[in-house]
Amino acid sequence: MNNERMKLPKFLKEVDALSKNLSHENMEMLIHEIARTWPENRRNNLLQLMRSYENISGSKSCKKCIDDGISQIVTDIESIKERLIQINSADRLLESEYNEEWDDWYNSDVDEVLFSDPKGILKDINEAMELIHTCVDMELYIEGYELSEILSVLEVSSEGDYCDYNGSPLYMHELEQYNLLGHEYIPFVKECLYLAYMGNPLEERADEIYCMMGNFRCNDVKLEDIMQSGNDELPQFDAFLTMWIGYLGAQKSKSADKLLRESQSMIQDESCLLENARKYVAEHPSLYQQFLEIKLNSDESDSMFQIGIEAMEKIPSSYLIRSEIALLTAEYAVKLNDHEKMEKCWIEAFRSETTVVNYMRIRICSNNWKQWEQELKFIIEQTYQKTKNREKSLSYDMNAERENYLYQESYCTMLFFEEQFERMYSVGMHEKNALGWSSTFMKQGLAFMFLLLFQGEKFPEGMKTMQSRAKSVCKISADKFYRGTEINSKLSDNELFSQLFNSWKNEVQLTIEESKKWLGKIEKWIAGRVTGIMEGNHRNYYGECASFIAAFGEVQESLGIPDAKAHIMEKYRNEYSRRSAFRKELVIYGMKK
Repeated sequence: MNNERMKLPKFLKEVDALSKNLSHENMEMLIHEIARTWPENRRNNLLQLMRSYENISGSKSCKKCIDDGISQIVTDIESIKERLIQINSADRLLESEYNEEWDDWYNSDVDEVLFSDPKGILKDINEAMELIHTCVDMELYIEGYELSEILSVLEVSSEGDYCDYNGSPLYMHELEQYNLLGHEYIPFVKECLYLAYMGNPLEERADEIYCMMGNFRCNDVKLEDIMQSGNDELPQFDAFLTMWIGYLGAQKSKSADKLLRESQSMIQDESCLLENARKYVAEHPSLYQQFLEIKLNSDESDSMFQIGIEAMEKIPSSYLIRSEIALLTAEYAVKLNDHEKMEKCWIEAFRSETTVVNYMRIRICSNNWKQWEQELKFIIEQTYQKTKNREKSLSYDMNAERENYLYQESYCTMLFFEEQFERMYSVGMHEKNALGWSSTFMKQGLAFMFLLLFQGEKFPEGMKTMQSRAKSVCKISADKFYRGTEINSKLSDNELFSQLFNSWKNEVQLTIEESKKWLGKIEKWIAGRVTGIMEGNHRNYYGECASFIAAFGEVQESLGIPDAKAHIMEKYRNEYSRRSAFRKELVIYGMKK
């Protein structure tokens, strides 16, 4: 049996057609069966309905009943539109007060603001939402669209605490966030968009639908959702799809980009996909990425490699999406068995996304990474110079293409792997204050240097913490690392980090004098840090201090100094003998009780 939801007009037509073929006896049997399965709580309603038809003459046609029903719905829509206009004019207000039980840290499950509705605003809005569904069901597309449009820009004003603090009206998506709506929001929005499609002429649909999507702030709704809201295919859909793609191509927004990629997936002609990628590359470079992904399993590696190169030439090198395209292009180079082209794509991936993952792919997997050494240095310095005067917290256009930046922490990380340790120190580890390290490279720099200085295979507790901190900074992803390579590996992210770091470390030459120099600096940093934390009574950082102390002793022991860890831990325990919480942290990292 087909359980697809059927709209009321079609349902009534089929019921009317079937009822004409039923005899009086069969009709009685049908009514009896309907009554037998009728919900218990609605039995009286059925009896009242049947009694109301006892004295109706047979001259009243089914069509007349339907027309009367439609007329009543249209009247209801006009009435609710007037009430919504009143709400929009702030003639009626919600009341609001802050919930004294709400706390952002300890009790964030309860509502921050409590709203009350003495003027019946929400009742009218919920009635309007019900009418939207009725319009879809009854195929009242123009009336339904007009009501949808009002709801999409509806402003609900309030008085009380919320108004005093915020001052802005509430829109439909905000009413949903505060759980003030009596109906599910996303299904409601889908039906509104369906009405926007059906209630507008072809040439106006794209603009009306896109604007309504933005007004409702429902970013998860797709064109496919609109298609599935009706029983049949959308009328004029092929013509609309072409117009929709053209409209979205001119919009510079993340939502338009997402919708455009979805629309591209509905096109059967692959030449149109490439044509659109070329046409809209300025606003939507991700269409090249989508096309390269679609063709990965094809036997057109040579031409697809050239298209990847074409995309990289057209897309600004500062765009992160270009890095993804470079790695996809490298996949085609792998299929062509052209290692040099593959490595050049790795370089371009690093140029557009200057990360440890993209650096290590070249450093560890290249046949001869030295040929790329100067280019890597140039990219790192060029990206840092572009970034260093830019505030990391600087607000940015959410709709702008995401760009490649190298802030100080990432730059110093790159300097570490480039073996420019003195430059790393001068840029990110010259901090003289014992406090305020969280906004600097100090903690990360210590972790990296501990990993470099440690001589051994198995990490004790302090070194495990240093490894975890360094791994977090590097953001190593096995899935991303192996993109665009010939390597088939099932290493986890943690295993890959260890393997990459050890491979890199085996190439690094640090003299005994350099090691001693760094150990001297680190010892002073730790001493100053511990003093600052203790004097400021910053108990939350006791564990961090203990990890640095333990790691320092573990590194010394790995370099041949016996019992170094025990000695330094005892030293700090004696120095802060009254700090029981600090002693507990030292015990966690290996100090004997």
